Amino acid sequence: MQSTTLIHWLSQLTEPDTEKVKQATKQLQNLSLTNDFLLQLFHVLRSEQNDQIRILASVLLRRKITKSSATIPKDIHETLKHLLLEQIQIESNQRIRKSLFELIGTIAKQDLQHEVVEKKKKSSKKQNKNEVTGGWKEYLHLCGTLVQSTDLKQLELGMQLFATLATYCGKFVLEHWPHTFNLITTMLKTRPSTVVCEQALIILTSLVKVLEQKQYVQTIADLVPLANETIQHLFVNLKAENTTNLLDFYEALLDCELPNVIGAHLQSIISTCLQVALRNDESVLESVRYNGLSILAEICRQKKKVLLKNPAILPPIIQALLQIISLTSIDANSTTDDDEDEPVVVAGANHVLEAMSYHLSPEKFVPLVIAQVEPMLQSSVANERKAAYYVLSGIIDGCCDYINNNYLEPYMTALKMGLQDPSSDVSSAALLALGETCAVLEGEISKYSVQILPILMELMIKPENMQNHNLKVIRIYYAVEEIIGVLRWWSAFLAGGNVTYHVSDMPNQSTTYDCNSANYLPSWLPISTS
Repeated sequence: MQSTTLIHWLSQLTEPDTEKVKQATKQLQNLSLTNDFLLQLFHVLRSEQNDQIRILASVLLRRKITKSSATIPKDIHETLKHLLLEQIQIESNQRIRKSLFELIGTIAKQDLQHEVVEKKKKSSKKQNKNEVTGGWKEYLHLCGTLVQSTDLKQLELGMQLFATLATYCGKFVLEHWPHTFNLITTMLKTRPSTVVCEQALIILTSLVKVLEQKQYVQTIADLVPLANETIQHLFVNLKAENTTNLLDFYEALLDCELPNVIGAHLQSIISTCLQVALRNDESVLESVRYNGLSILAEICRQKKKVLLKNPAILPPIIQALLQIISLTSIDANSTTDDDEDEPVVVAGANHVLEAMSYHLSPEKFVPLVIAQVEPMLQSSVANERKAAYYVLSGIIDGCCDYINNNYLEPYMTALKMGLQDPSSDVSSAALLALGETCAVLEGEISKYSVQILPILMELMIKPENMQNHNLKVIRIYYAVEEIIGVLRWWSAFLAGGNVTYHVSDMPNQSTTYDCNSANYLPSWLPISTS
């Protein structure tokens, strides 16, 4: 098979012609049955100038190796391994380097990972011995040589190869834990470069994911402070687009089946997540800020006893959530009020509030929230008042019974004050909190309808709310619908008369309701009055 033929059919796959793609796919399937297909693919990967074709060649290589490893002749398999290790040392294109690492990892998983399984089976000692020495000795030797190099580029490549090995063959690397522990510790302490630090964290994260034996717990726990300091260091020194996976270590710790891996380092992890979430600038992507908040939410679910035993941890979290919401702009012209339409970091903050309200003792949690919210309700800054109402709406579902029994009067007074706030954003947030409150509280809340409903009616008939279909209008009718659901009869809503409602997105449709009847507002709200 000639490389030119292979390149031709690979290039056909990039054409916007379905028939050409089908023909190329069929031809490549036929070519894949030949013995030299893998080596020809690698030749294309190594020598072709077109990056797209090189990537396609690497994808086909990985698929063929994954699906047909048992049928690949041993000499071709060994030759390919040798060529991959040669190419990774000279390749400069970052996309191709990534593909090469994936190929190396795929082969390493097949050649090395089964050693751990066989050891556990304790079968055929001679067979195990042969596999250990014949797995991929050249790869292991290259890793060991490069990570000891004084040349920074060589060291970085060695750590990338080691990280690839840990990612694909974590259990195999864990079998050599003492040496790995020393390597990770050295690199996290000395920090030769950001690349080395990143790879050390990837190695550590990959090993935590496969951690099953208690004997490693303490040494992993001992590395947490170093890892935490390194993560903070990288957030300062890396470009935003390169920080997307820096918090994976924390997620792995929380997912680890063995207890007490985080141990006494929980507070420092929380502190780092808060620092990341509060970075309201271009140095951190919103998705990374959201990841930090998601980790905080998971900590609240898993480590509630630790949090409640250390109450000093909670106020900074609540304060940070208030700050995040107050500094985040929320689109007032949105025509929906769905969670997926709100800013990513606000959604993350809501997830933390929800986790705290459901998993922490309300007797300890709610007073801490009230202590933080009360001053912000009196603030002269509209965004701070807005944030306070968002927080109240976030905790009401999980703490409804406690608030109903202990804080209902001041809580409803605060909502009433918010509904009348001169800032449209603040009153909109208060409307959301009112709707959420009415959705979960019944009984005692009905007595506040005499005070609340006239305010809602005033908001309804304001010209800007009658003419527009935006987030605030949606929340007005959401609050009305929920409070009427609590009252169960229209007579508490209006003394009499008829009100006609028009569906904003359903032209020529309207419904007239007798306010003395037992009819409810239609389920297809939001609507506008006329």
